[in-house]
Amino acid sequence: MYCPKCEKNIPDERLDEINKRLQEQFNKDSLSKGLCPVCGTKLLAPKKKAGK
Repeated sequence: MYCPKCEKNIPDERLDEINKRLQEQFNKDSLSKGLCPVCGTKLLAPKKKAGK
């Protein structure tokens, strides 16, 4: 997932781990809603490359 405002990537394989940590430590579930946990901008899914 990618935040266009923060210009940061969140690896798809770590989404569950990061979301769980955010919920436990900060009571935030923004990742499960598809929002950046830092700025609240809607996250973009990376485009799949042809042939992969």
